[in-house]
Amino acid sequence: MEIPKGYKQSKIGILPEDWDIKTISQITTVVTGATPSTDVKEYWGGNIPWMASGELNLKIVKSVQGRITKAGYNSASTHMIPPYCVLIGLAGQGKTRGTAAYNIIPLCTNQSIASILPQNDFCSKYLYYYLDSQYEYLRALSSGDGGRGGLNLKLINNITIPFPPIEEQKRIAAALTDVDELIAALNQKIEKKRQIKEGAMQQLLTGKTRLPGFTEPWRDVQVGKIGYTYSGITGKSKKDFGQGDAQYITFLNVLNNPVINTAIFERVNISPNEGQNAVQKDDLFFNTSSETPEEVGICSVLNEDIADLYLNSFCFGYRLTDTNVFGHYLAYFWRSKQGRYTMTKLAQGATRYNLSKAYFNRVIITVPQTKKEQIAIVEVLSDMDEEIRQLEEKRDKYTLVKQGMMQELLTGKIRLN
Repeated sequence: MEIPKGYKQSKIGILPEDWDIKTISQITTVVTGATPSTDVKEYWGGNIPWMASGELNLKIVKSVQGRITKAGYNSASTHMIPPYCVLIGLAGQGKTRGTAAYNIIPLCTNQSIASILPQNDFCSKYLYYYLDSQYEYLRALSSGDGGRGGLNLKLINNITIPFPPIEEQKRIAAALTDVDELIAALNQKIEKKRQIKEGAMQQLLTGKTRLPGFTEPWRDVQVGKIGYTYSGITGKSKKDFGQGDAQYITFLNVLNNPVINTAIFERVNISPNEGQNAVQKDDLFFNTSSETPEEVGICSVLNEDIADLYLNSFCFGYRLTDTNVFGHYLAYFWRSKQGRYTMTKLAQGATRYNLSKAYFNRVIITVPQTKKEQIAIVEVLSDMDEEIRQLEEKRDKYTLVKQGMMQELLTGKIRLN
């Protein structure tokens, strides 16, 4: 590969000639925290901020939930760290290990967080962005076997970092911070819109607030008398999936979307004489089990006619027979606070919770008397969903822009001189 003029080959790739390469141990100190005994009440509830590793997903840490007392601090080998440290998750089966964050406030941490202390001869925010871009590398670097491999201070100290001149570090950090602030502002707007929608659902789906022109009393209906349940795909082996002319709705499609996303079906091999249950427009789908009762019976609706479409085996379908009930309305109801409360009460189990279709069919719910009012409510809520979708799409575009900027700026392909 030809090296461009003004660049050099280094052990971490092609970099500008005026960039240095140093390990973290060459530029600063790294410390870890500790956890006071949870059995001692006097150690907790004080005024010293204490950060758990799960809070690394905040990324820019402006506040934390944990508080310990002076006695708790003195009892453990945690460290009070200053603002503007780069924080790295050391352990965890999930996404925590290798996650980078940046604290704005002084705090102490638990033992699963390494804190890279700031110094005057480098820009900590630049270092944060660089290590944030190295998430997959940090995961691979983790020591130990199996899912709970971990990082440690030795590994962190030996990480090699490319350092532009410090003024360029600051300019790179400022450019990425600007994009982060745009993303954060959009996330705040999305959250506000979601809260407004939740409030509207609570009012409209219970009849506490009526839309103009609707005065008819609502009616009680029993789930099993206005429709019937059916099973997803049965009797299939692993080799039947990923091929064939038929399609099926995945488990995650049901969980993640109030309205089924028709762009992400998967293939399955189904013969005409198998007797599988094909799904239809306006059918509702519910997951039958989960590790928590709060996640049982999440509902989604199919709003389009699609031939040769089936349902995954971990969900069941529900088909309306009462023409005065609108499927999309029920999808919103079952995802509302009242609907989720009803589903949670139906969940049965100890370590794994299941939804009994027999009990589900006995549930009585209250719905608007006319389908016209149900449709009007759906239109209001769908408009809110569309606003949220557009904001999420805009945020996701900024996220992609940021990823591209990191790739270019943190490798010196684009210079901010």
